[in-house]
Amino acid sequence: MSLLASVQENAAELIAGLAVIISVFANWEARRANKRADRLDREMEKASQAARGTEMLVEIERKNAAIAKLTLILARKALLFQRHPDLVARHGQEQERLNNNLSVMQELRSGEEEQRNNAEEAGGGTDIHLYQKTLANVRRLRVRIEADFENEVSVYNELARECGESDA
Repeated sequence: MSLLASVQENAAELIAGLAVIISVFANWEARRANKRADRLDREMEKASQAARGTEMLVEIERKNAAIAKLTLILARKALLFQRHPDLVARHGQEQERLNNNLSVMQELRSGEEEQRNNAEEAGGGTDIHLYQKTLANVRRLRVRIEADFENEVSVYNELARECGESDA
């Protein structure tokens, strides 16, 4: 039997052997690629969590800044009432509302550090739904506080004009 005849008889087995070798190599490469992909997924999740944590902290700081601005205008109104006792007689309900608002602002300010620490500890968290809900709540609170600030500035300016003082 010649060499050519031997190769022809064993060609199928030779091709099958090469296919097995190529298959093993492909599986090995696929396994390495999966490991790299898994590692990248973990790194992306960590980066995503960090970004969510940062976004939450920024939003909390924006809310805290809005609270500080509102507290400042409320304090200015309180000083206006102290400097002009006649305002109390004309706007007694406004002073009562002012005192209530100052109490609420004090409560909000007293919880700032705890809220910031909780957000830092959570670091963006893994529960995306809870994160989004919390972020939306913080944003809504900030928007309400900013709207209240605008209203309080308007009322302060009105009271200041009534007393003959300059606007905020």
